[in-house]
Parts: sequence; C-alpha cells; structure tokens
Amino acid sequence: MNTKLIMVRHAKVIYTEDDKSRELSEEGKMQRKDVLEALKRENVDIIYSSPYKRAIDTIKLYADFRNMAINIVDNLRERKVSDVFIDDFVPFSINQWKDFNYKLNGGESLNEVKDRGIKAIENILNKHRGKGIVVGTHGTFLGVLLNHYDSKFNYEDWKALKMPAIFIITFDDNLNVIDIEETALEGKCVKSV
Repeated sequence: MNTKLIMVRHAKVIYTEDDKSRELSEEGKMQRKDVLEALKRENVDIIYSSPYKRAIDTIKLYADFRNMAINIVDNLRERKVSDVFIDDFVPFSINQWKDFNYKLNGGESLNEVKDRGIKAIENILNKHRGKGIVVGTHGTFLGVLLNHYDSKFNYEDWKALKMPAIFIITFDDNLNVIDIEETALEGKCVKSV
C-alpha cells in the first residue's frame, strides 16, 4: 500500500524579523481556504507541522475541518538564515544552492537542513506506512526535500515555488519514491518531477 506525503508550503506572509511567529498576510489568510479545499480531495490520516506559526496557520482550517490534531515536530522547521536579519537575501540564497555547505554565522547550511529534515520525514513515514500524511512546511525545507528525492530539483525550481504550494510525494511499500507531483490549488497536476 502506497504512502502519500502531502507537503504544504505556507501561504503568503508579512515579512518580519521574527521568523518563528511571522504572521500570514491578509492574502495568505484567504489562501488558507484554497488549501482547505485542495486537502479535502486527499485521504489524510495524520497531520504534522513545523513549529512556526505560518506553517501551522496555513493547515489549521483543514485540521479544524477534520477535527484532527496538528503534531508539531521541531526538526520540520525552516532553515535558520543567521543570528541577524539579512536584507540582501538573493545572493545568500544563490550561494546556498551552489554550495549546500554554505552558511552565515549562526545559520544553517542546506545540508544541515536536509540532514535533520530527512531524519524527521523518514521517522514520520516509518510510523505511518500506507497512510496519507500532511506536513505544514516552508519553501527552503520543501526545496531541499525535493532535491533529496530528485537531484534535478535546483535553485531555479526552488525560486519558482509558489506560496502556498502543495507537493504530493508517493512512496511504495519500501518507502521508495514512486512519484512527485505539484498540485495546483484547483486540484490539477501542474508539474510531475
């Protein structure tokens, strides 16, 4: 029986220095309804999320609709950029995608995000084989996860990720990836990796 990992990147946000408690924008709050409708079409057995507010808030309407708890896993959190807020994000991101070990003082490299993230995801997959699993997530976390399962996924693909975005990764009985598809919020497959 296949296992489906339904990764939901958070909706649009108000950019503030406090990464953990960053709020959804008014548009992001409206986008939660689209996420709810898209997730209603999936068979979901359990819900997990990053501890960051925007990831939880994006999937909360669905969790409430299904009367399901959101299980928080700290290692599903977004990459820490630095101890200080940086204004010039583009060169930093390019450097990280060129060199997965590149990081700023106090920050995480993409390899560090991938290592902790894959361990967390594999633990979840092993606990829920044959189930449908929703994970509230972030752009960089999702990007390195997709890169792990498909090495062709690169900086340009990461840059093109929508906010919100829903990717469904399907695994066989041995937890080998069968398919990766991005689902548009109206339910159509827009990209299969």
